[in-house]
Amino acid sequence: MVENNTNKKVLYLRWRPQSFNELIGQEHVSTTLKNAVMNKNWSHAYLFSGPRGVGKTSTARILAKALNCQNSIQGEPCEKCSICKSVTTGNMIDLIEIDAASHRKIEDIRDLKDSAQYLPNSGKYKVYIIDEAHGLTKFAAEALLKLLEEPPSQVVIILATTEIQSLPPTIVSRCQRFDFRRIADNDLTKHLIKICETEKISATKKSLELITKVSTGSLRDAENILEQISVQFNSNLTEENVSSSLGLIDETISLEIAFSLLSKDTSSVFKNTHSLIDLGIDPLEIQKQIINSLRELALIKIGEINIINQSENIIKKSIDISAKFSLNKIVEITNVFSKQEVISGEYPPISLEMALITVIIKQENSINQKTTVTPTSINQKTTVAPTTKTINKSIPEKQSFQVISSSKKELETQKNPSEATLVKQKTRNAFTADERWIKVCEKLKRSRGKKYTLGSLLRNVQNPLPKNSILTLKFQSKTLTENMIEEIKNQQVKKLIESTVSEVYNENITIKILSNNSSDNNESETKIEDNPIVRMAISMGGKIINKKEDK
Repeated sequence: MVENNTNKKVLYLRWRPQSFNELIGQEHVSTTLKNAVMNKNWSHAYLFSGPRGVGKTSTARILAKALNCQNSIQGEPCEKCSICKSVTTGNMIDLIEIDAASHRKIEDIRDLKDSAQYLPNSGKYKVYIIDEAHGLTKFAAEALLKLLEEPPSQVVIILATTEIQSLPPTIVSRCQRFDFRRIADNDLTKHLIKICETEKISATKKSLELITKVSTGSLRDAENILEQISVQFNSNLTEENVSSSLGLIDETISLEIAFSLLSKDTSSVFKNTHSLIDLGIDPLEIQKQIINSLRELALIKIGEINIINQSENIIKKSIDISAKFSLNKIVEITNVFSKQEVISGEYPPISLEMALITVIIKQENSINQKTTVTPTSINQKTTVAPTTKTINKSIPEKQSFQVISSSKKELETQKNPSEATLVKQKTRNAFTADERWIKVCEKLKRSRGKKYTLGSLLRNVQNPLPKNSILTLKFQSKTLTENMIEEIKNQQVKKLIESTVSEVYNENITIKILSNNSSDNNESETKIEDNPIVRMAISMGGKIINKKEDK
């Protein structure tokens, strides 16, 4: 009779951690949560972020199990009570898992909020695990805020995401956040060895190290790859089997290609590259491996050998190659090659070939630039004397002399200003005054007096320059003058104008109106003070001592 294996779980589900102690590479998370359960000091909302396959959802389930366990032992679930068994089998009615990638609408969050109001059925707490939380829509995330901030006392919410940057800051700030790390290669390899021993899989350590390298710190990826290859080769894993199954490149070949690129050996580059293509290796994977070899050469060049996870033979070859080239050249080649876009699965591998050719061309161009620069520098050295003579007679020398002489003239004019200079300065100052007065009018353009808008009325003032903290308002027409007199009879209007003028002119100013019926004497006084030279002298600190009429 054939055994029925339909209920048999895949490898990564069979080896899913069921307690905090079984979590791999996340001690900073497991220790904190275990202490929180043991001391009954847990939060109402958690946020687990990190790469895929490092234990975020598994940790959330363990936490739900520990919170509801009937016989918790130092923060760990007992694994014997009905609650622990139901969580392990996935039958716990008070553990609600929601995939936010598919249940992402505001209606789904409303349903969650409604169900959270009811008491748990069998456990102490209702635990909601919202996986892929970054998939929530903007409105759904906003609807979740209130529940996260003040959930019912019997509810614990756990969010899990691989894209923490996509979550609104308002959600992140309401949760206790834990950042999950990629699992270290040593820890991952030890775990794979343990699985092989238990599952009776024959595997060399080198083959498991290759699986670890490909999985890039993801435990789930490593377990899936291990199961796939063990099925393919009848539970007999060797380094060659793993390399051929995953389409990995022999590190020696990628190192040879990197060396040939640095040496500008075009024939060797394309010979080794096409030998890999003929083996069915993906062009994009070839580019990645070459870049990785160049990276290792650069790390060796700066003395960071401990970072490299390679065999002693490969490291020794890399040390020999890196000694033949400068760090600048290795980094330059790596940067150029990494920026080239290679198409995955392309045959013939045109994009990969063009990328390699581009690197070689870049090297040739840089060499040509150096060779063209060198002769010019030699020629300049041999003709130093004549070049210097021509420079002495050149225009830049005259320009610098003119600048010095012009600066002297400026000093002289500052000491003895001419009438033309004073007129220019007067014009500049008058323009500044006009700008300030326009600002006053703008501020008062919506302020209305008894009959007129103050801003519009003040725009007709002539030469609005204060003297001794007094600003005389002079209008061309008698009508405008009378209108202004009528307006400032109201003291509030006058104070409003004075305060606005004082604010803009940055001094305490009072206003008065120059009547159009002023005496001839006053008119002559106004004319004298309006003279550009006189006003410029006053602005420089001068005073009018005596006035004489022209005869």
